[in-house]
Amino acid sequence: CGRGHGPGDTSLPSVQLQDGTGQCFQAYTHGPDSTLAPGVVITNVKLSSRNSGGVTFYILDAYTPVTYTAQEAA
Repeated sequence: CGRGHGPGDTSLPSVQLQDGTGQCFQAYTHGPDSTLAPGVVITNVKLSSRNSGGVTFYILDAYTPVTYTAQEAA
């Protein structure tokens, strides 16, 4: 995934997301979240979009991390 464009405030935490079709995009979070790390699979994603200075960006509002049992991971 490449870098996306977002609001002018670059202090907002952000993540790179990839949808089911392989399309990558950047979304900003409401704050630091140690659950979100490279390779983590999330479902039930709720995004909102905002516009700042003619640039549209996404906010990750809610999600559910996928957890695998040891048997599923093997």
